[in-house]
Amino acid sequence: MLDVELKETLHLEDGYDETHYAPAIHAMVLSAVREKEPSRSLVEVKEIIDRWKLEEWMNIFDNLPLLLPVDDESAREIVAAMGRSASSREIVLASQEAVERIEHDLTNEDEEEEYDDNSRGEVEMNYPEASKVNQILTLIDLNAAAIPRLVKRRKTAGETLEPIVESLGRALAIAVPKSTPEQWSGIMQAMTKVAVGAGKWVDDNAPDDVIAERTVQALVDKVLSVCCANTHTLIAQRVLEECFPRLARGSTKPTSSPHDEAIIRLLDAYKSIKIDSTSKPSATDLFLGAYYPRTDIDPTKWLQFLLPVLLSSIQTNTFLDQSLAVLLRALHVCETTTPRLELPASLTVPLCDVLPVIASVHPDPIVRHQAFRALALLLAAAEPQIRFQQLVELTRDSEYPQMRVAAIGLVKSALIHALESPGNTRDAFFGGHMFLRTFGPVLFRTDPPDLFTEDSLTLQDFQQGPEPTRLAACLSLYYVLLLKDEKNQTGIRDKDVLASVEHGFLTPLRKTINRWMDDPSIADSHVHDITSVVSLKIGLERVDSARTSIVS
Repeated sequence: MLDVELKETLHLEDGYDETHYAPAIHAMVLSAVREKEPSRSLVEVKEIIDRWKLEEWMNIFDNLPLLLPVDDESAREIVAAMGRSASSREIVLASQEAVERIEHDLTNEDEEEEYDDNSRGEVEMNYPEASKVNQILTLIDLNAAAIPRLVKRRKTAGETLEPIVESLGRALAIAVPKSTPEQWSGIMQAMTKVAVGAGKWVDDNAPDDVIAERTVQALVDKVLSVCCANTHTLIAQRVLEECFPRLARGSTKPTSSPHDEAIIRLLDAYKSIKIDSTSKPSATDLFLGAYYPRTDIDPTKWLQFLLPVLLSSIQTNTFLDQSLAVLLRALHVCETTTPRLELPASLTVPLCDVLPVIASVHPDPIVRHQAFRALALLLAAAEPQIRFQQLVELTRDSEYPQMRVAAIGLVKSALIHALESPGNTRDAFFGGHMFLRTFGPVLFRTDPPDLFTEDSLTLQDFQQGPEPTRLAACLSLYYVLLLKDEKNQTGIRDKDVLASVEHGFLTPLRKTINRWMDDPSIADSHVHDITSVVSLKIGLERVDSARTSIVS
């Protein structure tokens, strides 16, 4: 009776056998999807397949191209059933073909727009079309189900996985830029399953195959590179607040995002695979360093290992959040270790070349602050001569005015530490006459030197430039130096030095400010309109008071 009913359902002829199931099922699917008057809907087709367990007879190469573009739950369930029943090799090959078709469709999309609807050759469907992102998601799920069932034949494990990873990489490149936040989370979840399946398959079938292990790592690298290159993560801020708890007090901003959580799930999956890290740093190593810091390795060695990835990340603004997290944590360890760890020039110089750019011009003020904190920690851990020279370059030569100002604060901190710790060889450059010989011409003059020599300089022009902020920082440093250097270690209290600073720096500044303040139109202005001048006037008064106490 069942045979008769199945024969009638599939429209089989007398003398049929099981080999006739596949074309009959394909005909039903084709009719449901494309015929104007289909004999059955996809819901009915799904019921028939379930009732007689026909999924094992379905040809995935014939049916996947029909069902994948269909935005219908029954279509997705039939595809999933094929994924459970078809051979893993067939699933992988059919998925690769599907990725190629989607790539082809997208490549020719612009060309097709040049033709009218009647000339495009588009296939009519009875169902809405699934988005390319959702089609890719379905293909990823198919691969996640197929990989654990792969059979290693003549090829090595690495050779078996490589084309799969390559195809999935192309699929991600298609889907991620077009994905919604919900779809992005789905992609990350599906790719996490793929990574786990691939890792366990390698562990079961070729535990000593280094190439296979690297292929799995390449898969995770690809996911991170494509999915997480420009995501909104918050790991650097979390690390910053862990290292400097006072920054977290009263903060209402979150220190984690859905992107962070998805990345952590992927990294947890990767860690569970127990794949040895390669000698060449990768995106995966960078992310592991950000979210799962190494406590079993010297931070100097860890930074040296990651340096190529860190530099590339910072220069390209890719994985910047993770790179800053790694730097902040490792450099904070250097600072809090007793005695303080000192980093070699091979580390500090390249990083000092790139961090000031982020700290100066990144559009996000939070990122600028993180980068500046990392730069400050880096300089504190640098060799004394390197630290001194880098601060000279930042205060004198930086193309970014905001960095020239911020660096003065770092110089002031180093100076205070040197004066409060006499005899410390690390601070010898700041606590002696070398400081004034080097920094005096940089900090105790205007930029340009003849800025105040012409009475034609207007307050408006002056306030529009970066010099007011820089001069305020210079006055603050000079005031601190006068007070702190009681033993005149730097020579700042020498009469000739006092006279030189007065003549070349303070007098021109004082005269210009007085000229502006004597102008009724300026003197009567709202205080907010002349804030920079008021700040400089206060700074001058403090300096004059300190100088008077020294001279007297």
